[in-house]
Amino acid sequence: MPFNTLTVGAAVAPTAVATTLNHYLKYITPAHKHTSTTTVNTTAAASSDSNPVTSDSSDSETPTTTDYLPYALGLTLIRRFLVSASHHTVEDLQRFTAQRVPHPVWVRIEDIAIPGEFLDASAALLDAAGVEGKWWRWRGGNEDEPEREMLAEEIEMRADKRRRDAKEGEEAVGRVLLYVHGGAYYFGSVDTHRYQLQKYASKLGCRVVAPRYRLAPQFPFPCGIYDVLSVYLYLLSKQPAHTIILGGDSAGGGMVLAILTLLRDHYIDLPAGAVLVSPWVDLCHSFPSVIGDNSKDYIPPHGFLHRPSPAWPPPSTRDIEALKAGKPMPGTSTKEGEEGTITSTTEEAMGVESTTTGGATTDAGVKPARNTSITIDGVTHTITDQIQLYCPNPFLSHPLVSPIIAPSLGGLCPLLILSGGGEVLRDEQIYTAHKAAFPSQYPTWPGHLTTPAAIAAAAAHTTPTKVVLQVFANTCHVAPIMAWTRPARSMFRATRTFAHWAWASAALAATPDPDTPPPPQPYPFSRSPLFAIQLDALGRPSDFTAPAAVLAQPVDTIGVITPEPVKRWLHGKELWDARYAAEKRAVQQRQLAELAALPSDADEREDVPPSAAYNRRRTGGGDGVGGRGVTGLGLGVWIWGVWGGKDIKRGVGHEEKRVDRIERRRERMESVGRPGVGRRDSGGATVGGARRGRSVGRSSGDGEAAGGKEGEVD
Repeated sequence: MPFNTLTVGAAVAPTAVATTLNHYLKYITPAHKHTSTTTVNTTAAASSDSNPVTSDSSDSETPTTTDYLPYALGLTLIRRFLVSASHHTVEDLQRFTAQRVPHPVWVRIEDIAIPGEFLDASAALLDAAGVEGKWWRWRGGNEDEPEREMLAEEIEMRADKRRRDAKEGEEAVGRVLLYVHGGAYYFGSVDTHRYQLQKYASKLGCRVVAPRYRLAPQFPFPCGIYDVLSVYLYLLSKQPAHTIILGGDSAGGGMVLAILTLLRDHYIDLPAGAVLVSPWVDLCHSFPSVIGDNSKDYIPPHGFLHRPSPAWPPPSTRDIEALKAGKPMPGTSTKEGEEGTITSTTEEAMGVESTTTGGATTDAGVKPARNTSITIDGVTHTITDQIQLYCPNPFLSHPLVSPIIAPSLGGLCPLLILSGGGEVLRDEQIYTAHKAAFPSQYPTWPGHLTTPAAIAAAAAHTTPTKVVLQVFANTCHVAPIMAWTRPARSMFRATRTFAHWAWASAALAATPDPDTPPPPQPYPFSRSPLFAIQLDALGRPSDFTAPAAVLAQPVDTIGVITPEPVKRWLHGKELWDARYAAEKRAVQQRQLAELAALPSDADEREDVPPSAAYNRRRTGGGDGVGGRGVTGLGLGVWIWGVWGGKDIKRGVGHEEKRVDRIERRRERMESVGRPGVGRRDSGGATVGGARRGRSVGRSSGDGEAAGGKEGEVD
């Protein structure tokens, strides 16, 4: 069955109808009002007793996010979409999410081609960080392969463009948000995220540059980080660092954090700040929330599984080793315990530390063991299949893959971390915020510091990073994907407040002027480098205290593969392997035949991950990249984007009128010799001063940072 708008619509339509009907019966019908209220309050109370992070911390009458139909409908639709996509190939999902999506007429879109000199500079940085090999570098950008040109998309409101053109110097260049889209490193595109990027451009009054980076598994680590880093270096050549902010969601957020540590370690100018929306920073899944209740999230408990295809899954390490040794190709049976999948032994159980043993240590601090062994229920399993699509198993503990185990997260630019209280990646995000703000209190396990450079970085970067952590109770992973919901709108407002503060603070630090007053301070960093709050379903903030179990987790268990997530992954994999056994057998035989046909340069072959499209190109099999070159209209993604961005046009007009109103009010106040009320920074955001509407924050600055004012038009 094809994977297109029609089939996706047919798959999610029953879910949409059922969710709407259940919501109507539970929360609208008078006969169910008392029951629903009791249920909500009981659930909130139970959640508050068990985990304050996932509960609304205000009074018992506070509704949860799923009590609102738009949010509940969006959550169930995403969850059903991912279930449907899992029964299609990786290439199908990539093609679907890479289709062209039209943009509104009031938005300016322009493609940027990244010159080769910045790709070379990016490669040099990765080389210096110990990332070896050349297979991941761009080889196109010429007349023979024009489609291989590294591109980024620039998005800006046309009204902002006209205002910028009327200015001179640095103001004519303007500010920019470099945003890296998510998608578990293997699906999604600028097109699927454009409705979010348009809203960021509108709310921040800036340009948004979104890299079209290459996706795994055809282009695994370090392809994505190499592409995004080249775009940042390109922007640095056009404007100063204090006018740039980095941003990203999910996998994009993890990539941004990894890039920041790379820039810091090589003394390259850091941006003014970074916005991390539900960042995925631990691909080892070593925190407890990953195996907790995922009823409030849409990420599958067993991870991402797909129908077999040439791109995924790749041959197992057992198959590849047998091929290199000249032995007959092992079978591809899908039964547990047979060759090609997983072997179990009753020998003395090996601890989880065995996942990092064996092999020589590289300059990047990775011990490239060929297999990963782990003990589950007293039985030692040697995992020969690749777990994550982004990289082979040995690289899951690489600091540029899982930046939570970077030598230090101190000495970075200010960070805004937006986390969902109901998402399964919640714990690693909370820990990341504390590790950045208090690097001396949350050191990296010495076992991850395997090189002199890593040890030196851990010792050198002990300066606390200013971190704003906002946890939205009972909210799912990357809430802005549902831009029409209250949590998403609160996150957009929080991003606006943080971005304007970071830009103003960085500009003042770059060009100190005694006559320029310091920018308004919406965060009490004078008391602590970490400002953490929690918000309920109505956007009302309260103090946030991180769960003690998260902060007290032993450092030697962070960045280490743990049994329970692997157990869930193996269970899901067993079901998929049984369902698609014949297809997997045929695919693996083809993959092994392609590997066997590779040239005899064994040293180069050793460095290339088995899923990389580089192998297929060398044998004439094409790159197998889903979505590259797709020109069809993505109707389904466009409908979702229209739903999510329907208020952007209204917001653009509202913002222009609001700015004009503030200017006129200031002029009137100054004409009578009184100071203006509500200062406006150079980005157009009102910081401080009174605003109409009921405040939901503890102060005007905190209120906007936490969720703005009720009744505000987005």
